[in-house]
Amino acid sequence: MTEPRCVGSGFCCKRAVCPFGTWDAEAEQCASLVPWDGDDLTDTDTDGAVTRYRCAKHDEIVQHPLANFSPAFGAGCCQPLFNVERDRIVRALNQRSQHLEPTPEATTPRTRAAESLPTKGSR
Repeated sequence: MTEPRCVGSGFCCKRAVCPFGTWDAEAEQCASLVPWDGDDLTDTDTDGAVTRYRCAKHDEIVQHPLANFSPAFGAGCCQPLFNVERDRIVRALNQRSQHLEPTPEATTPRTRAAESLPTKGSR
């Protein structure tokens, strides 16, 4: 199953520019595509940092009436398949979210069984 939301892989802006962008021939991507500052994603399967991207002109673009159509900010990814960087980002986001959940010790079957036993004086 694919994750439809945009995760910031930069795929779209590395292939073509929207009506608001300009192509950077040297970098082979839109000139407004910049790294997502402060993002510390790591893909533990590959032990590597994962870079996410954002549009430097986002705030300017969303003010324009045509921005509802192109670029389609928030519409999700139209290229979720065969996008290796996107796959790494989704995996790293899932790994990050797993670390935010309760620790396994708090929900082991043994703990749940012990909690269901009657206590002294409850019979």
